[in-house]
Amino acid sequence: MFSKNKKESDLIKKIQKATKKAEKAGVKLVSIKIK
Repeated sequence: MFSKNKKESDLIKKIQKATKKAEKAGVKLVSIKIK
């Protein structure tokens, strides 16, 4: 049970990191389009 929770929390952290990277990339694309 604990190991499953650990895997899930690690997966959530990975998704959060990927989401932040995607948001930063999206902001860069938007700023380029505005210019």
